[in-house]
Amino acid sequence: MQKIDFVEIPGVKPKDYFLTLRQIYKHVMSHSPTYKEFRRWMREKGWWDKEQADALMAMLGLSTTDPVGMEPFTREIADEMDEDKGKHVIGRRLIELNPLLAKYCIESMDVENDGRIQSTRELFKMIDSFIYPGEKPTLPAFNAWMAWAEAGDLVRLIGIRWGLSAFARENLPKLKAIDVDEFLEDEEEEDAAPIFSPPETAAPVAEEPPPVQATPQPVAGPQAAHEPTITDNAPIEVPRSEAAPVPVQAPQFPGFYMVFQAPALDKAALKQSAASVCDWWSRYPAKRTLNFGVLKDMGQDLTTKFHAFYVALCMGRGNDYSKVMMTAGALRSAGVFDSLAKGKSPMAGLKRAYQGAWDMQSAALIESAVFLIGQANAIKAFDFGSFQDPKALLNALDTQVFQGTGGLAPFVAARVAHDAGLLAQDLVAAAFIPFFAVRQQAFRMGFIDHIYCNNFHELVQTAMVLAGYFGPDCAFEQPLMQMPAAFGCAFNCGRQAGCPFTCREKQAYNV
Repeated sequence: MQKIDFVEIPGVKPKDYFLTLRQIYKHVMSHSPTYKEFRRWMREKGWWDKEQADALMAMLGLSTTDPVGMEPFTREIADEMDEDKGKHVIGRRLIELNPLLAKYCIESMDVENDGRIQSTRELFKMIDSFIYPGEKPTLPAFNAWMAWAEAGDLVRLIGIRWGLSAFARENLPKLKAIDVDEFLEDEEEEDAAPIFSPPETAAPVAEEPPPVQATPQPVAGPQAAHEPTITDNAPIEVPRSEAAPVPVQAPQFPGFYMVFQAPALDKAALKQSAASVCDWWSRYPAKRTLNFGVLKDMGQDLTTKFHAFYVALCMGRGNDYSKVMMTAGALRSAGVFDSLAKGKSPMAGLKRAYQGAWDMQSAALIESAVFLIGQANAIKAFDFGSFQDPKALLNALDTQVFQGTGGLAPFVAARVAHDAGLLAQDLVAAAFIPFFAVRQQAFRMGFIDHIYCNNFHELVQTAMVLAGYFGPDCAFEQPLMQMPAAFGCAFNCGRQAGCPFTCREKQAYNV
Protein backbone atom coordinates (compact mmCIF):
# COMPACT_ATOMS: atom_id res chain seq x y z
CA MET A 1 0.00 0.00 0.00
CA GLN A 2 1.28 3.43 -0.97
CA LYS A 3 1.19 5.69 2.07
CA ILE A 4 0.32 9.28 1.16
CA ASP A 5 -1.11 10.76 4.40
CA PHE A 6 2.18 12.14 5.69
CA VAL A 7 2.17 14.71 8.51
CA GLU A 8 4.92 16.70 10.19
CA ILE A 9 5.72 16.71 13.90
CA PRO A 10 4.08 19.97 15.07
CA GLY A 11 6.45 22.62 16.34
CA VAL A 12 9.63 20.71 15.45
CA LYS A 13 12.13 21.51 12.72
CA PRO A 14 13.15 18.54 10.53
CA LYS A 15 16.77 18.76 11.65
CA ASP A 16 15.57 18.09 15.21
CA TYR A 17 13.30 15.15 14.36
CA PHE A 18 15.77 12.49 15.50
CA LEU A 19 16.36 13.97 18.97
CA THR A 20 12.63 14.64 19.34
CA LEU A 21 11.75 11.07 18.34
CA ARG A 22 14.26 9.73 20.86
CA GLN A 23 12.60 11.77 23.60
CA ILE A 24 9.17 10.52 22.58
CA TYR A 25 10.19 6.86 22.39
CA LYS A 26 12.19 6.98 25.63
CA HIS A 27 9.13 8.47 27.35
CA VAL A 28 6.91 5.68 26.05
CA MET A 29 9.44 3.00 27.03
CA SER A 30 9.97 4.34 30.55
CA HIS A 31 6.39 5.34 31.41
CA SER A 32 4.21 2.91 29.38
CA PRO A 33 1.51 5.63 29.18
CA THR A 34 -2.06 5.15 28.10
CA TYR A 35 -3.02 6.87 24.87
CA LYS A 36 -4.75 9.62 26.85
CA GLU A 37 -1.67 10.19 29.04
CA PHE A 38 0.62 10.18 26.02
CA ARG A 39 -1.62 12.65 24.18
CA ARG A 40 -1.55 15.01 27.18
CA TRP A 41 2.25 14.74 27.44
CA MET A 42 2.67 15.48 23.72
CA ARG A 43 0.34 18.47 24.01
CA GLU A 44 2.42 19.83 26.90
CA LYS A 45 5.50 19.57 24.70
CA GLY A 46 3.77 21.40 21.84
CA TRP A 47 4.08 18.36 19.56
CA TRP A 48 0.40 17.51 19.17
CA ASP A 49 -2.22 18.31 16.52
CA LYS A 50 -5.71 17.16 17.44
CA GLU A 51 -6.91 17.31 13.84
CA GLN A 52 -4.15 14.98 12.60
CA ALA A 53 -3.81 12.77 15.66
CA ASP A 54 -4.27 9.40 13.93
CA ALA A 55 -1.94 10.26 11.04
CA LEU A 56 0.68 11.60 13.47
CA MET A 57 0.59 8.43 15.57
CA ALA A 58 1.02 6.37 12.40
CA MET A 59 4.03 8.46 11.33
CA LEU A 60 5.54 8.07 14.79
CA GLY A 61 5.06 4.31 14.61
CA LEU A 62 2.94 4.29 17.76
CA SER A 63 -0.45 2.73 18.45
CA THR A 64 -3.42 4.29 20.22
CA THR A 65 -3.77 1.32 22.55
CA ASP A 66 -3.49 1.35 26.33
CA PRO A 67 -0.59 1.34 26.93
CA VAL A 68 0.77 2.92 23.75
CA GLY A 69 2.48 0.33 21.54
CA MET A 70 5.69 0.77 19.52
CA GLU A 71 6.77 -0.53 16.10
CA PRO A 72 10.23 -2.20 16.00
CA PHE A 73 11.97 0.72 14.27
CA THR A 74 11.04 3.04 17.17
CA ARG A 75 13.19 1.05 19.59
CA GLU A 76 16.05 1.15 17.09
CA ILE A 77 15.88 4.95 17.13
CA ALA A 78 15.49 5.09 20.92
CA ASP A 79 18.66 3.02 21.41
CA GLU A 80 20.75 4.78 18.76
CA MET A 81 23.29 7.23 20.22
CA ASP A 82 24.79 8.31 16.86
CA GLU A 83 22.64 11.04 15.32
CA ASP A 84 23.70 10.28 11.74
CA LYS A 85 22.81 6.61 12.10
CA GLY A 86 19.50 7.55 13.70
CA LYS A 87 18.65 9.80 10.76
CA HIS A 88 19.37 6.93 8.39
CA VAL A 89 16.84 4.78 10.27
CA ILE A 90 14.27 7.53 9.61
CA GLY A 91 15.26 7.71 5.95
CA ARG A 92 15.01 3.96 5.38
CA ARG A 93 11.59 3.83 6.98
CA LEU A 94 10.36 6.72 4.80
CA ILE A 95 11.42 4.78 1.70
CA GLU A 96 9.66 1.66 2.95
CA LEU A 97 6.41 3.57 3.52
CA ASN A 98 6.19 4.51 -0.18
CA PRO A 99 9.02 3.19 -2.37
CA LEU A 100 7.40 4.58 -5.55
CA LEU A 101 7.24 8.13 -4.22
CA ALA A 102 10.83 7.92 -3.01
CA LYS A 103 11.97 6.51 -6.38
CA TYR A 104 10.53 9.35 -8.46
CA CYS A 105 11.64 12.14 -6.14
CA ILE A 106 15.16 10.90 -5.52
CA GLU A 107 15.82 9.92 -9.14
CA SER A 108 14.65 13.35 -10.29
CA MET A 109 17.42 14.92 -8.16
CA ASP A 110 20.17 12.59 -9.42
CA VAL A 111 22.25 15.20 -11.26
CA GLU A 112 24.66 12.53 -12.51
CA ASN A 113 21.85 10.88 -14.52
CA ASP A 114 19.82 13.68 -16.14
CA GLY A 115 18.36 14.88 -12.85
CA ARG A 116 18.69 18.32 -11.28
CA ILE A 117 18.29 20.05 -7.96
CA GLN A 118 14.62 20.79 -7.32
CA SER A 119 12.38 22.96 -5.18
CA THR A 120 9.55 21.43 -3.17
CA ARG A 121 7.01 23.05 -5.52
CA GLU A 122 8.74 21.62 -8.61
CA LEU A 123 8.82 18.14 -7.11
CA PHE A 124 5.13 18.34 -6.23
CA LYS A 125 4.21 19.42 -9.74
CA MET A 126 5.90 16.30 -11.06
CA ILE A 127 4.17 14.05 -8.49
CA ASP A 128 0.80 15.70 -9.20
CA SER A 129 1.13 15.27 -12.96
CA PHE A 130 0.47 12.34 -15.32
CA ILE A 131 4.19 11.50 -15.17
CA TYR A 132 3.77 9.96 -11.71
CA PRO A 133 1.76 6.70 -11.86
CA GLY A 134 1.23 6.23 -8.13
CA GLU A 135 -1.35 7.56 -5.72
CA LYS A 136 -0.99 11.31 -5.38
CA PRO A 137 -0.57 13.04 -2.01
CA THR A 138 -1.96 16.49 -1.29
CA LEU A 139 0.43 19.44 -1.17
CA PRO A 140 0.46 19.57 2.68
CA ALA A 141 1.11 15.81 2.81
CA PHE A 142 3.94 16.14 0.27
CA ASN A 143 5.44 19.04 2.24
CA ALA A 144 5.40 16.72 5.25
CA TRP A 145 7.11 13.98 3.19
CA MET A 146 9.86 16.45 2.29
CA ALA A 147 10.26 17.36 5.98
CA TRP A 148 10.74 13.68 6.84
CA ALA A 149 13.11 13.28 3.87
CA GLU A 150 15.24 16.10 5.29
CA ALA A 151 15.03 14.55 8.77
CA GLY A 152 16.06 11.18 7.30
CA ASP A 153 19.13 12.62 5.54
CA LEU A 154 17.76 11.84 2.07
CA VAL A 155 17.89 15.43 0.83
CA ARG A 156 19.98 18.48 1.62
CA LEU A 157 19.61 22.14 0.80
CA ILE A 158 21.74 23.48 -2.03
CA GLY A 159 21.05 27.18 -2.04
CA ILE A 160 17.25 27.34 -2.01
CA ARG A 161 16.65 23.97 -3.68
CA TRP A 162 16.97 20.34 -2.72
CA GLY A 163 19.75 17.99 -3.75
CA LEU A 164 20.66 14.43 -2.82
CA SER A 165 22.70 13.49 0.23
CA ALA A 166 25.38 10.80 0.27
CA PHE A 167 22.93 8.52 2.09
CA ALA A 168 20.34 9.00 -0.69
CA ARG A 169 22.94 8.05 -3.29
CA GLU A 170 23.58 4.82 -1.37
CA ASN A 171 19.90 3.99 -1.79
CA LEU A 172 19.70 4.96 -5.47
CA PRO A 173 20.57 1.51 -6.91
CA LYS A 174 17.78 -0.14 -4.92
CA LEU A 175 15.26 2.52 -6.00
CA LYS A 176 16.31 2.34 -9.64
CA ALA A 177 15.82 -1.41 -9.54
CA ILE A 178 12.10 -0.99 -8.80
CA ASP A 179 10.04 -1.93 -11.89
CA VAL A 180 7.08 0.46 -11.77
CA ASP A 181 4.68 -1.80 -13.69
CA GLU A 182 5.50 -4.81 -11.53
CA PHE A 183 5.20 -2.72 -8.39
CA LEU A 184 1.72 -1.51 -9.33
CA GLU A 185 0.63 -4.97 -10.49
CA ASP A 186 1.79 -6.55 -7.24
CA GLU A 187 -0.07 -3.91 -5.31
CA GLU A 188 -3.27 -4.55 -7.27
CA GLU A 189 -2.98 -8.28 -6.64
CA GLU A 190 -2.54 -7.66 -2.92
CA ASP A 191 -5.60 -5.40 -2.85
CA ALA A 192 -7.69 -7.87 -4.88
CA ALA A 193 -6.70 -10.96 -2.92
CA PRO A 194 -9.76 -12.40 -1.18
CA ILE A 195 -9.68 -12.60 2.56
CA PHE A 196 -10.82 -16.01 3.70
CA SER A 197 -12.38 -16.61 7.05
CA PRO A 198 -12.82 -20.07 8.48
CA PRO A 199 -16.37 -21.37 7.82
CA GLU A 200 -18.78 -21.17 10.68
CA THR A 201 -19.84 -24.59 11.81
CA ALA A 202 -22.46 -25.42 14.30
CA ALA A 203 -21.09 -26.84 17.47
CA PRO A 204 -22.15 -30.44 17.90
CA VAL A 205 -24.58 -31.05 20.70
CA ALA A 206 -23.02 -33.62 22.95
CA GLU A 207 -25.14 -35.99 24.87
CA GLU A 208 -24.81 -35.62 28.57
CA PRO A 209 -22.46 -38.37 29.72
CA PRO A 210 -23.46 -40.60 32.54
CA PRO A 211 -21.87 -39.84 35.89
CA VAL A 212 -18.45 -41.38 36.11
CA GLN A 213 -16.62 -42.03 39.29
CA ALA A 214 -13.07 -40.89 38.74
CA THR A 215 -10.50 -43.28 40.10
CA PRO A 216 -7.18 -41.68 41.08
CA GLN A 217 -4.32 -43.09 39.08
CA PRO A 218 -0.68 -42.77 40.03
CA VAL A 219 1.27 -40.50 37.69
CA ALA A 220 5.03 -40.59 37.56
CA GLY A 221 7.17 -37.47 37.49
CA PRO A 222 7.33 -34.13 39.30
CA GLN A 223 4.11 -32.85 37.71
CA ALA A 224 1.92 -35.55 39.29
CA ALA A 225 0.27 -33.19 41.74
CA HIS A 226 -0.84 -30.90 38.92
CA GLU A 227 -2.04 -33.30 36.20
CA PRO A 228 -5.74 -34.19 36.03
CA THR A 229 -6.95 -37.77 36.03
CA ILE A 230 -8.42 -38.72 32.65
CA THR A 231 -11.09 -41.33 32.12
CA ASP A 232 -12.79 -42.45 28.93
CA ASN A 233 -15.92 -40.32 29.28
CA ALA A 234 -15.14 -37.58 31.74
CA PRO A 235 -14.54 -34.09 30.27
CA ILE A 236 -10.98 -32.89 30.52
CA GLU A 237 -10.41 -29.88 32.75
CA VAL A 238 -7.16 -27.98 32.33
CA PRO A 239 -6.15 -26.29 35.57
CA ARG A 240 -5.18 -22.61 35.41
CA SER A 241 -1.88 -21.64 36.92
CA GLU A 242 -2.07 -18.91 39.53
CA ALA A 243 1.68 -18.24 39.49
CA ALA A 244 2.76 -14.76 38.41
CA PRO A 245 4.81 -14.75 35.19
CA VAL A 246 8.56 -14.23 35.52
CA PRO A 247 10.36 -12.05 32.93
CA VAL A 248 12.84 -14.78 31.96
CA GLN A 249 14.72 -13.79 28.82
CA ALA A 250 17.71 -16.09 29.14
CA PRO A 251 18.37 -18.87 26.63
CA GLN A 252 17.50 -22.31 27.89
CA PHE A 253 20.86 -23.96 27.39
CA PRO A 254 21.46 -27.55 28.60
CA GLY A 255 21.28 -27.96 32.34
CA PHE A 256 19.09 -24.91 32.89
CA TYR A 257 16.56 -26.83 34.97
CA MET A 258 19.03 -28.87 37.02
CA VAL A 259 18.43 -28.80 40.78
CA PHE A 260 21.52 -27.85 42.75
CA GLN A 261 22.35 -28.69 46.33
CA ALA A 262 23.00 -25.91 48.83
CA PRO A 263 26.30 -24.39 47.63
CA ALA A 264 29.55 -24.04 49.49
CA LEU A 265 30.57 -20.43 48.87
CA ASP A 266 34.36 -20.86 49.01
CA LYS A 267 36.82 -19.27 46.57
CA ALA A 268 36.84 -22.20 44.20
CA ALA A 269 33.04 -22.31 44.09
CA LEU A 270 32.86 -18.56 43.53
CA LYS A 271 35.28 -18.74 40.61
CA GLN A 272 33.21 -21.52 39.09
CA SER A 273 30.04 -19.48 39.70
CA ALA A 274 31.59 -16.43 38.01
CA ALA A 275 32.59 -18.59 35.04
CA SER A 276 29.00 -19.85 34.80
CA VAL A 277 27.69 -16.29 34.82
CA CYS A 278 30.11 -15.25 32.08
CA ASP A 279 29.18 -18.30 30.04
CA TRP A 280 25.50 -17.40 30.36
CA TRP A 281 26.28 -13.79 29.44
CA SER A 282 28.00 -14.87 26.24
CA ARG A 283 24.73 -16.57 25.18
CA TYR A 284 22.27 -14.00 26.50
CA PRO A 285 20.31 -12.57 23.54
CA ALA A 286 18.96 -9.47 25.29
CA LYS A 287 22.13 -8.08 26.82
CA ARG A 288 22.78 -4.36 26.76
CA THR A 289 26.12 -2.78 27.59
CA LEU A 290 27.34 0.72 28.31
CA ASN A 291 28.50 2.22 25.01
CA PHE A 292 30.89 5.15 25.29
CA GLY A 293 32.07 5.04 21.70
CA VAL A 294 31.25 8.72 21.13
CA LEU A 295 33.91 9.56 23.76
CA LYS A 296 36.74 7.46 22.28
CA ASP A 297 38.77 10.60 21.43
CA MET A 298 38.86 11.95 25.00
CA GLY A 299 42.62 11.37 25.12
CA GLN A 300 43.29 13.64 22.13
CA ASP A 301 40.39 16.11 22.13
CA LEU A 302 39.84 18.39 25.14
CA THR A 303 36.20 19.05 24.22
CA THR A 304 35.53 15.30 24.30
CA LYS A 305 37.37 15.06 27.63
CA PHE A 306 34.94 17.56 29.21
CA HIS A 307 32.09 15.63 27.58
CA ALA A 308 33.39 12.41 29.18
CA PHE A 309 33.77 13.87 32.67
CA TYR A 310 30.27 15.32 32.48
CA VAL A 311 28.87 11.88 31.61
CA ALA A 312 30.83 10.37 34.51
CA LEU A 313 29.54 13.00 36.95
CA CYS A 314 25.87 12.53 36.03
CA MET A 315 25.95 8.73 35.84
CA GLY A 316 27.91 8.59 39.05
CA ARG A 317 25.12 10.47 40.80
CA GLY A 318 22.60 7.81 39.83
CA ASN A 319 21.08 9.16 36.62
CA ASP A 320 19.95 6.91 33.77
CA TYR A 321 22.62 6.18 31.13
CA SER A 322 20.38 6.97 28.14
CA LYS A 323 19.12 10.26 29.55
CA VAL A 324 22.64 11.33 30.51
CA MET A 325 23.98 10.58 27.01
CA MET A 326 21.08 12.46 25.40
CA THR A 327 21.58 15.51 27.62
CA ALA A 328 25.34 15.42 27.08
CA GLY A 329 24.74 15.41 23.33
CA ALA A 330 22.49 18.46 23.68
CA LEU A 331 25.12 20.28 25.73
CA ARG A 332 27.81 19.47 23.19
CA SER A 333 25.61 20.72 20.34
CA ALA A 334 25.05 23.93 22.31
CA GLY A 335 28.84 24.46 22.53
CA VAL A 336 29.14 24.04 26.32
CA PHE A 337 32.09 21.60 26.31
CA ASP A 338 33.86 23.48 23.53
CA SER A 339 33.66 26.70 25.55
CA LEU A 340 35.11 24.95 28.62
CA ALA A 341 37.94 23.52 26.53
CA LYS A 342 38.79 27.01 25.26
CA GLY A 343 38.63 28.54 28.74
CA LYS A 344 35.51 30.57 27.92
CA SER A 345 32.28 30.90 29.85
CA PRO A 346 29.76 28.23 28.82
CA MET A 347 26.74 30.12 30.17
CA ALA A 348 25.36 31.10 26.75
CA GLY A 349 25.45 27.46 25.65
CA LEU A 350 23.90 26.33 28.94
CA LYS A 351 21.06 28.78 28.39
CA ARG A 352 20.42 27.43 24.89
CA ALA A 353 20.46 23.85 26.17
CA TYR A 354 18.20 24.72 29.10
CA GLN A 355 15.59 26.15 26.74
CA GLY A 356 15.38 22.75 25.06
CA ALA A 357 15.02 20.74 28.29
CA TRP A 358 12.21 18.19 27.88
CA ASP A 359 11.49 17.37 31.54
CA MET A 360 12.56 18.13 35.10
CA GLN A 361 15.32 15.54 35.15
CA SER A 362 16.92 16.81 31.95
CA ALA A 363 16.79 20.36 33.35
CA ALA A 364 18.57 19.17 36.50
CA LEU A 365 21.16 17.35 34.39
CA ILE A 366 21.85 20.50 32.38
CA GLU A 367 22.33 22.43 35.63
CA SER A 368 24.89 19.82 36.77
CA ALA A 369 27.21 21.01 34.00
CA VAL A 370 27.95 24.10 36.11
CA PHE A 371 30.11 21.81 38.30
CA LEU A 372 32.59 21.50 35.43
CA ILE A 373 33.29 25.24 35.47
CA GLY A 374 34.92 25.11 38.89
CA GLN A 375 36.81 21.92 38.06
CA ALA A 376 37.89 22.86 34.53
CA ASN A 377 41.60 23.16 35.37
CA ALA A 378 41.61 19.86 37.26
CA ILE A 379 39.93 18.09 34.34
CA LYS A 380 42.37 19.56 31.82
CA ALA A 381 45.37 18.49 33.89
CA PHE A 382 44.20 14.99 34.82
CA ASP A 383 46.35 12.32 33.21
CA PHE A 384 45.16 8.69 33.34
CA GLY A 385 48.59 7.51 32.22
CA SER A 386 50.36 8.79 35.34
CA PHE A 387 49.02 6.04 37.64
CA GLN A 388 50.18 2.48 38.21
CA ASP A 389 47.57 1.37 40.78
CA PRO A 390 43.78 1.28 40.19
CA LYS A 391 43.00 2.34 43.77
CA ALA A 392 45.29 5.35 43.46
CA LEU A 393 43.61 6.30 40.17
CA LEU A 394 40.11 6.12 41.67
CA ASN A 395 41.10 8.05 44.79
CA ALA A 396 42.70 10.79 42.66
CA LEU A 397 39.58 11.08 40.52
CA ASP A 398 37.43 11.30 43.64
CA THR A 399 39.48 13.95 45.44
CA GLN A 400 41.07 15.98 42.65
CA VAL A 401 38.25 16.09 40.09
CA PHE A 402 34.92 15.25 41.71
CA GLN A 403 35.72 16.63 45.17
CA GLY A 404 34.05 13.70 46.92
CA THR A 405 30.61 14.64 45.52
CA GLY A 406 30.44 12.43 42.45
CA GLY A 407 29.30 9.17 44.02
CA LEU A 408 30.33 6.52 41.49
CA ALA A 409 31.66 9.13 39.05
CA PRO A 410 35.35 8.08 39.43
CA PHE A 411 34.47 4.52 38.37
CA VAL A 412 32.46 5.75 35.37
CA ALA A 413 35.31 8.07 34.36
CA ALA A 414 37.72 5.12 34.55
CA ARG A 415 35.35 3.02 32.47
CA VAL A 416 35.13 5.68 29.76
CA ALA A 417 38.94 5.98 29.80
CA HIS A 418 39.23 2.19 29.50
CA ASP A 419 36.92 2.14 26.48
CA ALA A 420 39.00 4.95 24.97
CA GLY A 421 42.19 2.89 25.41
CA LEU A 422 43.71 5.17 28.05
CA LEU A 423 44.08 2.64 30.89
CA ALA A 424 47.13 0.42 31.20
CA GLN A 425 46.52 -3.28 31.88
CA ASP A 426 47.30 -2.84 35.59
CA LEU A 427 44.51 -0.24 35.89
CA VAL A 428 41.69 -2.18 34.20
CA ALA A 429 40.09 -3.13 37.54
CA ALA A 430 39.22 0.55 38.10
CA ALA A 431 36.72 0.33 35.23
CA PHE A 432 34.33 -1.92 37.20
CA ILE A 433 31.35 0.24 38.30
CA PRO A 434 29.87 -1.03 41.60
CA PHE A 435 26.27 0.14 41.08
CA PHE A 436 23.96 -0.58 44.03
CA ALA A 437 21.97 -3.14 42.00
CA VAL A 438 25.28 -4.85 41.13
CA ARG A 439 26.27 -5.04 44.80
CA GLN A 440 22.88 -6.53 45.65
CA GLN A 441 23.28 -9.32 43.11
CA ALA A 442 26.93 -9.87 44.05
CA PHE A 443 25.97 -10.24 47.71
CA ARG A 444 23.11 -12.57 46.84
CA MET A 445 25.52 -14.80 44.93
CA GLY A 446 28.20 -14.70 47.64
CA PHE A 447 30.90 -12.67 45.88
CA ILE A 448 30.88 -9.99 48.60
CA ASP A 449 29.74 -10.02 52.22
CA HIS A 450 27.94 -6.67 52.36
CA ILE A 451 25.76 -4.44 50.17
CA TYR A 452 26.06 -1.02 51.74
CA CYS A 453 29.27 1.02 51.62
CA ASN A 454 29.89 3.68 54.25
CA ASN A 455 32.53 5.62 52.33
CA PHE A 456 34.40 5.79 49.07
CA HIS A 457 37.18 3.57 50.39
CA GLU A 458 34.67 0.72 50.91
CA LEU A 459 33.31 1.26 47.41
CA VAL A 460 36.80 0.88 45.97
CA GLN A 461 37.46 -2.28 47.99
CA THR A 462 34.17 -3.81 46.82
CA ALA A 463 34.85 -2.92 43.18
CA MET A 464 38.33 -4.45 43.33
CA VAL A 465 36.95 -7.74 44.69
CA LEU A 466 34.26 -7.95 42.01
CA ALA A 467 36.65 -6.93 39.24
CA GLY A 468 38.67 -10.02 40.14
CA TYR A 469 35.70 -12.15 39.02
CA PHE A 470 34.25 -10.03 36.21
CA GLY A 471 36.59 -8.22 33.84
CA PRO A 472 36.40 -6.65 30.38
CA ASP A 473 35.84 -10.02 28.68
CA CYS A 474 32.55 -10.27 30.58
CA ALA A 475 31.50 -6.60 30.26
CA PHE A 476 32.54 -5.92 33.88
CA GLU A 477 29.43 -5.39 36.07
CA GLN A 478 26.78 -5.77 33.37
CA PRO A 479 26.02 -9.51 33.82
CA LEU A 480 25.32 -8.97 37.53
CA MET A 481 23.29 -5.88 36.65
CA GLN A 482 21.02 -7.73 34.23
CA MET A 483 20.65 -11.13 35.89
CA PRO A 484 17.60 -10.12 38.00
CA ALA A 485 15.64 -9.18 34.86
CA ALA A 486 16.68 -12.37 33.10
CA PHE A 487 16.08 -14.85 35.94
CA GLY A 488 13.81 -13.03 38.38
CA CYS A 489 16.55 -12.92 41.05
CA ALA A 490 15.34 -11.45 44.34
CA PHE A 491 15.77 -11.81 48.06
CA ASN A 492 13.60 -14.59 49.46
CA CYS A 493 13.59 -16.12 45.98
CA GLY A 494 11.31 -19.09 45.44
CA ARG A 495 13.00 -20.40 42.30
CA GLN A 496 16.05 -22.11 43.77
CA ALA A 497 15.09 -25.49 42.27
CA GLY A 498 15.08 -24.16 38.70
CA CYS A 499 18.13 -21.88 38.86
CA PRO A 500 21.52 -22.98 37.48
CA PHE A 501 23.61 -20.61 39.63
CA THR A 502 25.02 -20.88 43.12
CA CYS A 503 23.42 -18.38 45.48
CA ARG A 504 22.92 -17.60 49.17
CA GLU A 505 19.21 -18.18 48.63
CA LYS A 506 20.02 -21.90 48.35
CA GLN A 507 21.68 -22.04 51.76
CA ALA A 508 19.74 -24.17 54.24
CA TYR A 509 19.46 -21.19 56.57
CA ASN A 510 17.77 -19.01 53.95
CA VAL A 511 15.03 -21.25 52.60
